Amino acid sequence: MKFKPQFIAVFSAIGVAAGAMLAIPGPAQALPKITPHTAGAGKTVTYNLNSDSGLNIVSFYDRTGKVVTKQVRFLPDAVSIGTMAKYHKTMQFRTKEKQKVGVQVSSYNQQARCEVQVNGVVVDSAIGTAGFANC
Repeated sequence: MKFKPQFIAVFSAIGVAAGAMLAIPGPAQALPKITPHTAGAGKTVTYNLNSDSGLNIVSFYDRTGKVVTKQVRFLPDAVSIGTMAKYHKTMQFRTKEKQKVGVQVSSYNQQARCEVQVNGVVVDSAIGTAGFANC
């Protein structure tokens, strides 16, 4: 089957428009809403995370100051009480220069908790019952 040139142009335009729509960031592709804090050079940054799900999405400023988002498996807590968070994860690094630090945890269930420490001092913490916490 042969198409006339005007139909080929229409089909091409539809294909380009569809491809452009796929590239537009939607809510699931938006950058995470991390509350940024500042840590000086040579500081130890610790992210303490808790969730009621063993598998979570974590977005954080890494040791280079870049935002990284990845799926992370948390460890089961030794003791769990009621419906409180039952899994935890600790992430730690040393900064090379002054940079932003912060973390967001998104649970596949309902509860999430995060804490940011710089040299052992808590600079932010949050508890979320809607499935995410932002520090």
